[in-house]
Amino acid sequence: MIYVSLPVHTRPAVIAGQLANFAAFLPGAKVVLHLSANARFTLAQLEDALDARDCGNAILNPQRLSTGWGNILAAHLANAAWIRRNAPGCTRICLHASNDMLVRAGLARHLARGGNFLHHRPILPGSRWRFAHAALSDMTLHAVRKRLGEVPIVGSQVEGSSYEPALLFEIADIIKHAVRQPTLLSYPREEVWLSTVAHARAAPVVGTPYVFSEVHRFDRAFWRLLRFVDPLLGRPGDARWLPRRALEFIMIRSGFHRIDQAWVERIAADRADELAPYESLSDGNSKWRVFERHGLFGVKRVPRRVEAPLRRYIDQLGEQLREQLRAQDRDQAIEQPDARLDAQPDSQLAAHLSAHLSAHLTDQLSEQSAQSSTQAGKHAHDAVETGPPPGAPAQAPPSNTAPVPVPKRPRAHPPHENR
Repeated sequence: MIYVSLPVHTRPAVIAGQLANFAAFLPGAKVVLHLSANARFTLAQLEDALDARDCGNAILNPQRLSTGWGNILAAHLANAAWIRRNAPGCTRICLHASNDMLVRAGLARHLARGGNFLHHRPILPGSRWRFAHAALSDMTLHAVRKRLGEVPIVGSQVEGSSYEPALLFEIADIIKHAVRQPTLLSYPREEVWLSTVAHARAAPVVGTPYVFSEVHRFDRAFWRLLRFVDPLLGRPGDARWLPRRALEFIMIRSGFHRIDQAWVERIAADRADELAPYESLSDGNSKWRVFERHGLFGVKRVPRRVEAPLRRYIDQLGEQLREQLRAQDRDQAIEQPDARLDAQPDSQLAAHLSAHLSAHLTDQLSEQSAQSSTQAGKHAHDAVETGPPPGAPAQAPPSNTAPVPVPKRPRAHPPHENR
């Protein structure tokens, strides 16, 4: 079974909507929610929102850690620990964020290849990636790398990355103490630590993360611009240099890179030719593959607002997919009785026909018994002395057994003391 690790802190209705999205595009998967200790709502409010959307795929991790930008790795490790203890049947762990959503069917089949789905993004001195300097100067990560044999730093987007459980559990054992140490410069450690250790352990990587992020669009345009302005700005590759930061801020505010409905449609329809120009990206001193052709199934970032037009559009895609599946189920249900009859062996078919014949004979005997009951006098007296005519069916006594109630849907998440 596929398990999804999802740290959350946003509005309960948005979380419930994302769980419905997983139910539509990755049916059968279980989603382990890590609710941040910084969340501004209670577990009871979240449970109510999940129940309102009938989120049977949700599991609440009772452990709650403080999270924030650059401090998400511990939440994923907490979810991995929960899966390790409670889900022996887990075959794959996918990592997601609260602002990504799936938009294309077929993800389970895509992941069935086995292996792991990660980026191989070399983090080298002089890289244009804005967090390269922070990762390279992280002494705690350096100690982990030294323990593994002075391995290089390799980055990977966390959203849409997917691990074999044994590998993720091994990574967790290696970094579980180091991750508690503070860093000199804040950066998204989950995008560096997991992939660095995974590649150091020579993990079999069969594909790339299946979520396309708007960050890739921004970096592609920003990197091209830096090739021309770096000589003018000076200090190339220094993400902290004020002129560069000002230019980056202006471009971010322009919003040119945002994921919109057109991008969702490209990925949902798997328009590989239109997506091909974005398959790879250069950080200035290394080129790496962003996604594999036909390997995208989701997008990031989706606004964390229920009323956001992009989120509502993706919700509609999910509802259309669910309706298609319901229609298929109805069609199968109509064809199923005949299919069952055709598939029965001769002995079962004979029993099936015998049951229909027995019911027919019983109806005939009941009709004859009703006609004989209209006779009075001697026939009635004989009926009392001798019982019913030979061959007449015995009348079943009335049943006093109450109908068995249908059980309610069990809660998909553990109860808690505040409920």
